Amino acid sequence: MQTLSDAIRVGLSHSIERQTYAPAGNARVDAIREMNFQQRFQLGVEASTVGFSAYRAESWVYVSMGTELFFVDQLNNGIFNFPLDTQSRDVKMAARQAQYHPARVAADMIRQVPEGYQHDYGGTPLRFFYDVVTYQSEGNRSAVEVAFAVPVFQLGARIDGKGDESTLDARLNLTDEAWNDVATATTTFGPFPRPAFGQSGNQGTEIVSFQIPLSLLPGDAELAVSICDAITRKIGIYRQTVQISGYSAPTLLMSDIKQATAITPTLRKRGVFIRNGYEIIPNPSHIFARNQPVHVYYKLYNLSLGTDGRAQFQTDITITPKGEATHPVWQALLKFGRMITGSRPENVLTFSI
Repeated sequence: MQTLSDAIRVGLSHSIERQTYAPAGNARVDAIREMNFQQRFQLGVEASTVGFSAYRAESWVYVSMGTELFFVDQLNNGIFNFPLDTQSRDVKMAARQAQYHPARVAADMIRQVPEGYQHDYGGTPLRFFYDVVTYQSEGNRSAVEVAFAVPVFQLGARIDGKGDESTLDARLNLTDEAWNDVATATTTFGPFPRPAFGQSGNQGTEIVSFQIPLSLLPGDAELAVSICDAITRKIGIYRQTVQISGYSAPTLLMSDIKQATAITPTLRKRGVFIRNGYEIIPNPSHIFARNQPVHVYYKLYNLSLGTDGRAQFQTDITITPKGEATHPVWQALLKFGRMITGSRPENVLTFSI
């Protein structure tokens, strides 16, 4: 884009003076402008519109399409638009001006190149599951855990000769309503062994799981997560709006519920899946094999204590099916069996503990 350095004036004869530009420093840009002036559209304005006063104009050159477009501020009010149609006693010039008018050329460009952009991420899509769970943290902040589960059948096999192991590069970013960064985190999971032979979703699959911990202030945020496989370069990217719950109120509060494939006591103090003396292996897919225990983990805050210094409470749990899974990855996991058997009206389980 370049602003014309000299104002364009039109005399009573409607002759068009040569536009004057500073050299662009790009031979292709300068060549397109010269070609446009010699063979296509010449910028001018009717004297009856603005008299003999100058007006502002901008030249936009689209090198990949070999095209120059003009935008003008006819009324000097800061609003640019396509030039007005020009008039000429020269029939050939009038036909040329109409054929290559910027509004017409721009419409043709839009038809050829839609105003959408598909970025090349360098790999085919990678499907994965993720889950966001929050707990109480220090001060007014909330502890956030973003857990991931990746079906490994998507990651090729050792027989392709690209290696026996691979790693997954994960990245997440949270922004507020004004698109200001709230948090950014990255991690590399692995190395983990690749399957010996190629698999498909219909054969069942192994799942690799990992998670990223954060500490955030409560509120709504836009979450974007991505995972890229180091060998196949497959990449998956998902976005959603999330609500980071707060736990500073003095009333009875409950954390989010984390569904897990296993919850076991541990003496270890540190670890990706360790929380309050338990190793919690997350299940972001929320799919469980037939006869597989359904583990859930959550925390209660601000319980009232009795005279014996202990709290008493009752938890009511209801489990219902979410619906039929249509995504191929979900269908692959469902081969292990439904979480609850029976007809759909019977697939509701309620109990108290």
